[in-house]
Amino acid sequence: MDSIIPRLLDPITQLIGHVVNLQENVDSLKNAMNELKCVRDDVKTRVEVAERQKLKRTHYVHWWLEKVEAIEGEVNAMVEESKKVTRTSWSGYQLCKKVAMKLDDVVKLKSKVDSFNVVAEKRLPDAIEEMPCTSAVGMDLMLSNALGLISEDEVGIFGIYGMGGVGKTTLLKKINNEFLVRTHEFAFIIWVVVSKELNVEKIQKDIGQRLGLSWVENESNNETRARDIYKVLSNKKFMLLFDDIWERLDLEMIGIPHPNSQNKSKVVFTTRFEDVCGRMAADKKIRVNCLQEQESMNLFRQNVGDEAMISHRDIPSLAMKVAKECKGLPRALITIGRAMACKKTPQEWEHAISVLSTSKPPSEISVLSTSKPPSEISGMDDEMLLRLKFSYDNLGGDLIKSCFLYCALLPEDDSISKEQLIDYWIRKGFLDGWDDDLDEAHNKGHDIIGRLKAACLLESGSDEKTKVKLHDVICDLALWIASECGEKKKRYLVKAGIGLRHAPDVERWKEAERISLMNNYIKEFTGTPQCPNLLTLLLQRNQNVYFKKFHTDFFQFMPLLRVLDLSGNSLLKELPAGISNLAELRYLNLSCTGIRSLPEEIGNLVKAEALGLLGVYNLLAHNSSRRNLQAF
Repeated sequence: MDSIIPRLLDPITQLIGHVVNLQENVDSLKNAMNELKCVRDDVKTRVEVAERQKLKRTHYVHWWLEKVEAIEGEVNAMVEESKKVTRTSWSGYQLCKKVAMKLDDVVKLKSKVDSFNVVAEKRLPDAIEEMPCTSAVGMDLMLSNALGLISEDEVGIFGIYGMGGVGKTTLLKKINNEFLVRTHEFAFIIWVVVSKELNVEKIQKDIGQRLGLSWVENESNNETRARDIYKVLSNKKFMLLFDDIWERLDLEMIGIPHPNSQNKSKVVFTTRFEDVCGRMAADKKIRVNCLQEQESMNLFRQNVGDEAMISHRDIPSLAMKVAKECKGLPRALITIGRAMACKKTPQEWEHAISVLSTSKPPSEISVLSTSKPPSEISGMDDEMLLRLKFSYDNLGGDLIKSCFLYCALLPEDDSISKEQLIDYWIRKGFLDGWDDDLDEAHNKGHDIIGRLKAACLLESGSDEKTKVKLHDVICDLALWIASECGEKKKRYLVKAGIGLRHAPDVERWKEAERISLMNNYIKEFTGTPQCPNLLTLLLQRNQNVYFKKFHTDFFQFMPLLRVLDLSGNSLLKELPAGISNLAELRYLNLSCTGIRSLPEEIGNLVKAEALGLLGVYNLLAHNSSRRNLQAF
């Protein structure tokens, strides 16, 4: 009996213990879960920081975070259940046992964090990245033909050509995205924008980023990057999609193995000029033609919208006449269609037909960045530029037109922050009426950006919410209008984002009102440019190890300069005393430079309204700089 009685009493003792400890166990479980959630939040913060650096969370950390999320739901359910059961009931006993077991699971899950030395690792390159692409009218057959040619083993290099704005980039994007849904053997499908001025270094870095390669700034050259790219691609089947080639691209110089029937790799490119297909030794080429009449009308109607089309019985027939004036060019059909979306009387449509049908191209063009006529500049018909100008003419005011033309200073197809663009507009004086209220000035700037996007004269950038960009054809249009067609005959010198190593000769600066040399690799700015008309000078992000300062008298003869942007030149250590000559300067941006001190003469810039110093950490360490800032 002495051995039997304890065995009979043991389950009863456990039952009583569980019943007594139910609330205590629930409280312990809640406390342990709260601790686990704090640890979880810390791990998530580490993961988010790593992912911003383009790292990928480890599989183990991903599993752990999912387990924490699942167990949190289970714990919450048990806590709620504990409020409803009777402690002395059988269900209370069962719940108490589950709570004790779940407490053990929570403690074990928390202990696993000690092994999280690394929460994220270098991300393996994606085989393909989706490209944002709008729907395209009349391109299905062309896409099918292009994909058929790409599938042929003997086609290694394939060219797509046609005039600017005809839809070549759209077709290339559709080719890229098609391989997201179809089975293929390509290890990599890589998209690269080339643009007008060939920049081998930029192309190599774009390819290297997709291959998971990285190079230390200023410690590599074209040859070393080419060798690294070649090592990765030489034993892979790849497809490279080059958008907007203007001249022969030396594949060997970039590091691309020649595609052939043995490796079955592909190089597909777009260009505005058929002879570039020959210089690229393309095995096949196709021409992207303008749309047929019905396709043109469909695209035009889409952009005009139903409200305008049904506002009067005569408008549909008038719309056909306007669409015909666009000659089947998609870019013209889209931009002019948007311009006509608010026209709801036959008289407005008749006027549009009259303007479009009687426009004559000027005999010559005068753009400081080139002396060629527009057809050679843009690879498109001069008359088409005039038809695109119709959208500019319908913007409805000098303010928005001036803001649009200012966008010509930006690198084509390159994103810019909306806030940065608005700051330029404000300091240039386009939004002078709102100088006393910067919030209102920025609100007005965002309104202008919205109107330009609605007119298809600006597009969303790499971040749809915060950035915008200029389509290459619209960039040509803006330069053309600013240089020849504007009433004030503004003069632009634009060499943005083209990989320059040397600044254009200062003789070419004389007549310029606006100069943009941003996003280059210029070594130095020497001499004393004579710029009596210069209003804007954009020199930001010239990343070259040799660019550390300006010539003392560099800014001596720029009496009207209002906007000077030097941001992103990380090795720029000082400003010349001659900056005091910029008596009309309103905006000086030194953000993310290596500036350590400011010259005493900066206090002479009495009309300056804004000084950008974001990320200039060394400047305030000097007492003299603080004094000079106060004077500024």
